[in-house]
Amino acid sequence: MRLSCLVATVACAVMVPSLALGQEAEPPIEDTPAPVVEAPDLGPPDLDGGSSYGQFLAGRAAMNRGDGEAATAFLAQALTESAGARLVRERTFSAAVLAGEIRVAAAVPLEAGESHAALVEGGRLARIAQAIADGRSREVLREVRAHPVQAPHLLAGRLVDRWLAASANDWEAALAPMASDSDALSRILGGYYRALLLERRRRYDEADEQYRALLLDGAASEMTRLPYGEFLERRGRRAEAIAVYDAGLAQGADATLTAARARAASRGRPPALMTVRDGAALAFGHAAAAAAISDVHEFVVAYLRMSLTLDPDNGESWVMLGDALNEMDMSATAREAWGRVPVASDQYVDGQIRIAASLDEDGQGEEAVRVARAVADGRPGPASAFTLAVLLTAHNQLDAALDVLDGPALAEVDVWTVAFQRGVVHERSGDFEAAEAAFQRALELSPDQAGVLNYLGYMWVDRGVRLDEGLALIERAVAAEPEDGNFQDSLGWAHYRMGRFDEAVTVLERAIGLEPGSATINDHLGDAYWQVGRRREARYQWQRALGLDPEDRERQAIEAKLAGVAPTTTAAAIP
Repeated sequence: MRLSCLVATVACAVMVPSLALGQEAEPPIEDTPAPVVEAPDLGPPDLDGGSSYGQFLAGRAAMNRGDGEAATAFLAQALTESAGARLVRERTFSAAVLAGEIRVAAAVPLEAGESHAALVEGGRLARIAQAIADGRSREVLREVRAHPVQAPHLLAGRLVDRWLAASANDWEAALAPMASDSDALSRILGGYYRALLLERRRRYDEADEQYRALLLDGAASEMTRLPYGEFLERRGRRAEAIAVYDAGLAQGADATLTAARARAASRGRPPALMTVRDGAALAFGHAAAAAAISDVHEFVVAYLRMSLTLDPDNGESWVMLGDALNEMDMSATAREAWGRVPVASDQYVDGQIRIAASLDEDGQGEEAVRVARAVADGRPGPASAFTLAVLLTAHNQLDAALDVLDGPALAEVDVWTVAFQRGVVHERSGDFEAAEAAFQRALELSPDQAGVLNYLGYMWVDRGVRLDEGLALIERAVAAEPEDGNFQDSLGWAHYRMGRFDEAVTVLERAIGLEPGSATINDHLGDAYWQVGRRREARYQWQRALGLDPEDRERQAIEAKLAGVAPTTTAAAIP
């Protein structure tokens, strides 16, 4: 689908304000897993009896925890048993979209003037998607011609319009030139869709002309090269396709263009022309990518569910859907989406990596490592191996992490991230000489990485060695990211190690304001308070640090200080 390389490039280039998505206050999916507080009078007034009301309550609870499938089942049953209360209809629609039950969503009656426009117009999009999926587009096309999709889904309606017309065999509308008053994104993507549809109708010269017009459009040229080259390959014009790819590569490295050029040069089979159904899925996917740029995650979910109704095997869409659900704090539902990426998809490893990271973030570290190890073994490569190494490091399985970092997938990968991770493992293992060498290599490869500067500088000053050099590195990290509380902590701790206790207090107070939940920073501030004679405040900070789940060695050191052992100003007991 190439959502990112098409929409992100175009939308950022033309700077479409809000993409017509932010004009309405409410999203199409009302509920998120966050606690919802509702006024008592929001209960549906016309549910028939306790059974349907119980179904409604169960459906609402399922939506609040992000279980769209269960919510759809409960609410659909409530809708069947009740007189069709407005609130039940709205909740049923929202739950169905959340769960990807677009057929259910399309069948829910939502009335303009009664329900919010985000829901009403979203319902019309659902009917369009389902009609294209079922091959019965003519009736829906007549409805859309009479009443086009409006805000806040105006952009999505415009993008899918050509494909709806093509699905209904209205080729005059499907191939119409772009309207002169179209917004930039609709104009560019509409031109791209028109070229695809012209090729489908075997009007090859007109398709070629449309592609060339897009190439001359500054905002559209970058996204046009690959599809135009593929068109030329399908027409047997391989030399011209290679020239198009070379022109793109002259602007900078691009793995997709490089692969396309190699295919054309070797006379490989070009990608097939997409079907009308896949084109409609592409349009919904582009609408989702545009909504993602504006951080309207509820719209992203809605559009991707419609896209996947039409093209359920698109790995990129499943990854993007999981990302949007995760942004909505629906981590379990996000993992389900990432798990739907087909094994044969180029995005399969990306999906599994995201599942592992999400499990770890949710406190399921053992399962996270299991998933990461499975994908690293089943689909070996730098990305899966690096993820496994990071998770093993986080769970203090340092020997295993080093085995992965020095294993076949990463041994010859000379990039700063891998070098940095080796440094972290060596530092935590107490091999400071190897850690220093790894961090220095990371800085050779990427000299301005603030995280590496901070880590190496902190390692030096905390051990009481190379204090001036360590301070200089930390100052560079702080200058790059002054709002990072951990970097400020390193700076304060460097002043502490150098005996500048008043300066240490000032900087560490700033750090605690940025990261109040850090046990380490609270502990450091307690030590600094102690050295300047603020003993009561020092004990308060140490007590607070104990309540923030410090690591075992750090906990032991804090408990010793509370028991009367004065904090040291020399090398720390904790690496």
